Amino acid sequence: MNIHVTKRDGSKELFNADKINKSIERACFGLEDPISKVVQIATETKLMLYDGITTEELDYATINAALQNIQEDIVYDKIATRLLLKTVYERIFGNYDGDNPYGGPVFPDARTRWQNPSRRSARSRPSFPQ
Repeated sequence: MNIHVTKRDGSKELFNADKINKSIERACFGLEDPISKVVQIATETKLMLYDGITTEELDYATINAALQNIQEDIVYDKIATRLLLKTVYERIFGNYDGDNPYGGPVFPDARTRWQNPSRRSARSRPSFPQ
């Protein structure tokens, strides 16, 4: 049975479990025994799949799979929060750079702006009352 995922732009592609697994792996970064947590969440997410599922529904299915395991281990709350933050980043910024090992997007322009004071604008400097 082939499951197709409807992407945000309306196109369809075959379901790729590796994408979900990598997303969950990033959310489990730095936690104890991440492999068992990835397997648990991925297995429960797979139970909620259907043909034509949207990427947004897939994201929320993964978050819900993590939330269902909080009673087993409270660390699943942190995983669910990280997965939710990923969806918020995607909504606000569009693309999500999954290569950041800390689970968030990489904004090279913002990083270089703060490392190089000459590139800062007057608006970016904090103003304190005298």
